[in-house]
Amino acid sequence: VLPVPDGIDPALALGEPVADLAEALSRTRTGAGDRVAVVGLGFMGLGLVQLVRDRAPGLLIGVDPVPAARRRALDQGADLVFAPDEVPAEYGGPGSGQPGRASDYRPDVVLEATGVTPGLKTAGELVRRSARCASSATTTRATRRWTWTCGTGAPRSSTASAPIRRG
Repeated sequence: VLPVPDGIDPALALGEPVADLAEALSRTRTGAGDRVAVVGLGFMGLGLVQLVRDRAPGLLIGVDPVPAARRRALDQGADLVFAPDEVPAEYGGPGSGQPGRASDYRPDVVLEATGVTPGLKTAGELVRRSARCASSATTTRATRRWTWTCGTGAPRSSTASAPIRRG
């Protein structure tokens, strides 16, 4: 963390992280009416919630283990929030995608903002067939490699913020 130099408006220092979020969002082609999930509701995830809200999603879901983060996401415009282990099946939780399910509201777009394996796993589980995924997470290491299984597709290894399409 670097301090904002004297004489610089702190709001101007937000340009780089907001540009990263906008880039990740642009890669998913998120549009009006899409069902969108944001996994990880820290600084970057809440920024994604605000940017997605401006695109008029049909449903905006936030996922985070921290209750205060979920409350902040609701304040920022999320429609529904869940802890990772409490996502209902119709939104991609355990049992989703089972034959005979009457309701399938899994997201069209999943945006991951945790940068850790459990968050990537949760994002992958939420994805429905032909959905779009993007990770905008930052890490503390110069290069971090992880394996991300998106839905039932093959695991993908990544070191960059790039969309992964299932289906």
